[in-house]
Amino acid sequence: MAAVLLALVPACSSGHPRDNRSARGRGSGRGTASTSPSPRGGRDLLPAASWSCQPGVNGAEFWMINQKELSVLETVAPTQVRYAFRHENLFVLGRPGHIARVGQAVAVFQSYAALRKAIAAHRIAPTTHWVLYDNERWPATTPNEQRHPWHYEALFAALAHRHGYRVILAPAQDLVFGFGQARLPPATPTWRRYLSLRLPATSARAADIYEIQAQANEVPTFRPSGLFGRFVRAAAAQAKAANHHIAIFAGLSTGRAGSPAQMIHDFLAARNLVVGYWLNIPHLSRGVSQRWARQFLDGLPAGAAAAGRTCARLPPNPRAGG
Repeated sequence: MAAVLLALVPACSSGHPRDNRSARGRGSGRGTASTSPSPRGGRDLLPAASWSCQPGVNGAEFWMINQKELSVLETVAPTQVRYAFRHENLFVLGRPGHIARVGQAVAVFQSYAALRKAIAAHRIAPTTHWVLYDNERWPATTPNEQRHPWHYEALFAALAHRHGYRVILAPAQDLVFGFGQARLPPATPTWRRYLSLRLPATSARAADIYEIQAQANEVPTFRPSGLFGRFVRAAAAQAKAANHHIAIFAGLSTGRAGSPAQMIHDFLAARNLVVGYWLNIPHLSRGVSQRWARQFLDGLPAGAAAAGRTCARLPPNPRAGG
């Protein structure tokens, strides 16, 4: 796979290059579906690699992580955090109003309706450049959005792009039971339904980043078949076929894999297919979760770079000048 990296990440804690509040205050109604604005001005989303990294793996991957989980990790595993994460390559997930101390703040929404309300009420922090749609089969995503994920992902992305934000789409595999149950034989595995219903392609056409929620395939039951790597490969191929500029992340979780070593195996299985990972660490207040997270980060291999890269390099602020 060609060396690729995000060209949409503005400098840390720099604020907006221009005041977008007037644009953000206008029109929070339903938008028409639109494709991702990338590449803008003829530039690729993912520029070439840099050769000037610090030792360790922290220059090779992009990471997404919840703000609270990052704070705990910085306390219980500071050495491992410095080794694995480069601030400029870090997407810190939180509520719309949160301010990231390091990395890039990402406002997380579980529904299109919530994004509309947040924009209308000016609840998204002015230093936030990214919004994430985490649509799943849960109460936070409205039943109508669960039944029509294609439609609402397009609306979410169009509204966010119209107000100057970049978009991460991360549809969960369990959505297929809300809108695709009658379309495939009952015994069809969830991951195969997800691919057959073209959710990776739908997300890739609208998003700047598409995140594959593959952590469900990390459970020990699936390890003999190598399902995690197979699923990531298939979903990434479908997404790239729909939008070859799309940046792709994969999900990893300490709550799904059987051990930190298995998480590292999954990290390596996806490394030539994605540019980054969403690291989920449920129940991080528990000692075992902290230990697993520390061992996983400490065990990440240095030297070999993701997707054929040597190091991640951040471009200039893509929003400057429109």
